[in-house]
Amino acid sequence: MRTQLKYYLWIVILLFVRNTTTLAQTITGKLLDTDSNPVSYANVVLLNKSDSLFLQGTISNELGEFRLEASETRNKLLKISCIGYQTMHTTASLNQPLSLTLLPDNQTLEEVVVTGTRKAFKMQGNGTLVASVNTTVLGTLNTADEVLGQLPFVNKSDNSITIFGKGRPLIYINNRLVREYNELQQLSPKDIKEVKVITAPGAKYDASVKSVIKIVTVTPKGEGFSGNLQAKGVLGRRFSHNEYASFTYRQKKFDIFGSFKYGDERSQEYNDLSQQLTLSGYEKNICMKLRKKRRVE
Repeated sequence: MRTQLKYYLWIVILLFVRNTTTLAQTITGKLLDTDSNPVSYANVVLLNKSDSLFLQGTISNELGEFRLEASETRNKLLKISCIGYQTMHTTASLNQPLSLTLLPDNQTLEEVVVTGTRKAFKMQGNGTLVASVNTTVLGTLNTADEVLGQLPFVNKSDNSITIFGKGRPLIYINNRLVREYNELQQLSPKDIKEVKVITAPGAKYDASVKSVIKIVTVTPKGEGFSGNLQAKGVLGRRFSHNEYASFTYRQKKFDIFGSFKYGDERSQEYNDLSQQLTLSGYEKNICMKLRKKRRVE
C-alpha cells in the first residue's frame, strides 16, 4: 500500500513540475543598434501570426534586454519598434535568448534637427515614463496620436490607444481630459513639450483607472481666439462626410475650449456640441449634445 502511495505521489510531483515549467517559459532577448549599442525603451509586442492580434507587450531596459512570459509560441510573432529604427518582425522562441540588431530609419532621421544628444525617454518613480517631444525625433511626426503610438508601453490601433496590460488610459492635454480622439489628431507634435505615461496612477485617481497619459504643450503665447477645422468625404454607394471644428479663447488665466462635430453617414446623421471652461486649475465641463439619427435606405 505504501509503495502505491509513493508511486502516485511521485506522479503528482512530476506533473506539477512539468506544468510549472510550461507556465514559466519566457521569451528573452537583447536589442542592439548597428554599432552594438543597446537599444532601450523599445516596444516588444507578441502578436498572433495569422491576424496580428495583440497578445501582450513589454519594453527593453537600459541594457536593451527584454523579457516576455509565454506558455507557447506556435503561430506567434514578435514585433519590435522604436522611434528612429525600422520596425522588425521575427519568430518568437521560448527559453532561447534572442540577439537582434535594429536598423536605423534613415528617412526619419534625415528629417530631424535635434539640439545636442538629448534622449527622448526617461523613467521617473512610480512607473512614469517621460517623453520629450518637440526637441526630439518625436517632434517630426504629424499628429499627437502618432506620437503616442511611438511611445514605450503604448499600443495604437486605428483610433484606439491602450497601455500594455492596463487597457485604455485617461488622456489629458494640459490637465484637461480628452473626450474626442479628434483632439489628438489636431494637436501638432511641434506644440508638445513632453508626454508622461503613468502606469501606476495611485490614489489620486479612481480605482478603475489603471493608466494615465498626460500631454504638456509648449507654453502658449498671446491671447484671443484660435481654432482649427477638419473635413473628410468618402464616396461609396453614396457620399458620406464628416466635419470637425474646435476653438480656443485665451485671456490671462482663462482658457475656454469648444468643439463641434457633424457627420452624414450611411446609417445616421448626427452632430455633437461640447464646451469646456478652465480657470486657474479649476475645471468645469459644460456639455451640450444634440444627436439626430435617420436610417438611410
